[in-house]
Amino acid sequence: MEKKSPWLKITEENKWILLILLLAVFFWIILVQTLSIRCGSGLGIPSEDGYTNLLFAKRWAQGHPYQFNIGDKPSTAAPDHLYPLILSIGWLIGFRTNELFVFWAYILNLLLLLGSLYFIYKFFSEYLDKTAGIITAFFTLISPAIFNNFFMVNDFSLYFFLFFGALAYIKKFPLFVILTILTGLSRPDGLLGVSVLIAVQIFRTGFYKKKIPVYFLIYVLVSFQYLLNFIISGTFLPQGVVPQGLWHYSDIPGMIISGFSTLINQIKSTFFSYYSIAQHIGFLGGPLYSGLPPLFFIFFLIGLYILKNKWKENLTFIGYIALLFLGDSFTMFSGVHLNRHIIPAYPLIIGIGIYGVLNLEIKDWNLKKIFLPFFAGFLFLEFGIGFGKYILVSETALIFKDSAVWIERHLPDKARIFTLSGAGLRYWTKERYILSLSPAVNPISFKQSRLYQRNVEMAEFIKSIGKGVDYFYAKQDENQPVCKWLKQFSREVLYKTHFVSLENATLFKIDLTGMSKKYIPETRSLVAELNVGDGISERQFHYKTFSVQHRYRVDGFLQKGEIDGQEYWDGGRLIDGYEEFSVDVPRNRSIEIVMLTGDKFCGYAHFRCKRTKMDITLPEINVKLIVNNTIISVKNIKQAKNFQHITFTIPPDLNSGKLKVKITGNYISFHYWVYLK
Repeated sequence: MEKKSPWLKITEENKWILLILLLAVFFWIILVQTLSIRCGSGLGIPSEDGYTNLLFAKRWAQGHPYQFNIGDKPSTAAPDHLYPLILSIGWLIGFRTNELFVFWAYILNLLLLLGSLYFIYKFFSEYLDKTAGIITAFFTLISPAIFNNFFMVNDFSLYFFLFFGALAYIKKFPLFVILTILTGLSRPDGLLGVSVLIAVQIFRTGFYKKKIPVYFLIYVLVSFQYLLNFIISGTFLPQGVVPQGLWHYSDIPGMIISGFSTLINQIKSTFFSYYSIAQHIGFLGGPLYSGLPPLFFIFFLIGLYILKNKWKENLTFIGYIALLFLGDSFTMFSGVHLNRHIIPAYPLIIGIGIYGVLNLEIKDWNLKKIFLPFFAGFLFLEFGIGFGKYILVSETALIFKDSAVWIERHLPDKARIFTLSGAGLRYWTKERYILSLSPAVNPISFKQSRLYQRNVEMAEFIKSIGKGVDYFYAKQDENQPVCKWLKQFSREVLYKTHFVSLENATLFKIDLTGMSKKYIPETRSLVAELNVGDGISERQFHYKTFSVQHRYRVDGFLQKGEIDGQEYWDGGRLIDGYEEFSVDVPRNRSIEIVMLTGDKFCGYAHFRCKRTKMDITLPEINVKLIVNNTIISVKNIKQAKNFQHITFTIPPDLNSGKLKVKITGNYISFHYWVYLK
């Protein structure tokens, strides 16, 4: 009788990858057990981004896709569409408490990690050799940035799994095509990964004209995500991605200086271990438990030289690595989350570097017996630090859990709560309405400002929706100016977390009733109203501003003053150059423009990625009004009030039905009203 072969045949070669996979499971068990002890009941994750994905996955399962609060306008706060959808399977199959759903996320990402390690082993075993494949998979596992990112519950894990899956099955074209399409759909920058995969496919298997329509179809299908983003949020990139570019926060010279400085730091710290393990890089900073071992870059170059017969594929990989580093360096979040934007390049660097170690021999020196243990030991030390750091910061889940329990017990069901990001609080609470101030999360805030650190726009947003909001929840690390400004409306501290070792959070009872009053000067028929600092209003009138002294941007918060005996709040911009806008009016009619200005400014200057506090009182207001390229009026006001009206009259002969208004001088701009005289 013929014996059937066992379903799993253990050979000398695959026993090593099996041991690596079992080691990954062992690390995962330690992680989950430790977290369950440190985080109380259930588990915790270390980032708001992770809670955003969990929340949006739960919304998919509940039948409310893309909604932060049930009933909200749809949001692309989770920057990908595929990962939350896959994550939602856990809710559907029974992981239906918040604690269990986090546990499901850890199970899913363990499976993605195991699959990724196998794919890396398979690809490098074929591309290089079996030994290089095994060691590359092992070094990938013990690289702390990679391991920890798999359990931050973000789309990195899915992208990593699919990208290396496509490389592993590059010779099985139908499967390769499916994995490549899914790679492109798994992240906003997946189109870059798709281009790399197609290039390597062509170089490895040859160029066939009959495959060109398939490649074209891949790009079409992957591009669908950008159309979906536009349909949901009005921009082709997700609203969680739009605010991240340095070009939003600096002039061109400042962007170049900041971007390339960060790039140099990224290269130093990743390839040369230039910094100590505790130092940070990037605009906001991020922990460097992600550098490669010292001297490893040299063996990477040696590996490239030894593989010079595969120069086309290697050149593609080098281009991919360079673009990942360059793209990440020009974002304000460069370096955060353990360099998650660039670590898909790590296995490529590790694999080629390992090949360099294995194949370089010097007389009387067996280098692999010297350097492989050294590199493995270095990564193990980094892994230990990164592992401990992950467990430590995951305790932030305790803050959200503890806060949620208190809120559920003490606040009314209809309570509305302002907070900066809010995904963690929103995840753990039930009925309370969480109003995120982050444009990356809240679709209304995104429509208003689209960017972080737009103080006047955020203050105008708070004014527009602040009626009925009685609470503000702030973590200690929420030190952005808009949070500090909002705290001034606190009437009482209702609750504060009490964890000695953690960044605590505070819930304030606030009173915003005074700022919600609307003021319109008593005059004739109102044609249009431009609220300076309101992003929606400014876009409606094609508003632009330029400052001479402060070359990039200066803006302030809502300021309190008195007009015609009434208390009034408004936010504005300090102008020492010009501002301009256009407005449609009935033609050949006399028009009156009423300008609200003032002599006091309290806000910030944003120049070359730096924020400077400003409190200014102008000794004199100088204003020149130009309409349709004709100077209408010049006014100089000394000893102006906090709020001051200036009225301009435009004669009928300058009114062609469209007014192009330009105001130059040195003044503070708050508001414009356009009337028929």
